[in-house]
Amino acid sequence: MLAIAGLFVLRAAAGAAAVGVRISPWLLVCTSLLALFLALAKRRAELVRVTGSRSVGRAALERYSLPLVDRLVHATAFACIAAYALYGFEAPEAAMALTIPLVAAGVCRYLFVTQYRELGEEPEQVLLSDPVLIGSVLCWVAVAGTVLARP
Repeated sequence: MLAIAGLFVLRAAAGAAAVGVRISPWLLVCTSLLALFLALAKRRAELVRVTGSRSVGRAALERYSLPLVDRLVHATAFACIAAYALYGFEAPEAAMALTIPLVAAGVCRYLFVTQYRELGEEPEQVLLSDPVLIGSVLCWVAVAGTVLARP
């Protein structure tokens, strides 16, 4: 899971380098924590699917317990929101702080959907099928776009 998060950070850094933009270290932290959060939620969904059933999961699942993964998912969600809040407050555009509640709402909603609806094995499907998540993302795009487009 750490390798997945690391690869997302490399991807973000490479994208910034390709367009000649300096990327905030906080944004790299947010990227890695969000990727780790999604990977843990996916691992949790796999555990839920195989726990109590006759289906056999991947061998890696034997090293995890559901209570441990739940704690890691919650801790990573909190760290993701905290890191984004620090990014929002430290951004050159002070109004980026307005996006912090939208990110917190989106992460909390994803946490709710994966924990109580036991989804999450396909993060893109969760994102594209949940109206509240879609709304959070669209509102974030609108607010961030407005803030960044201001002269």
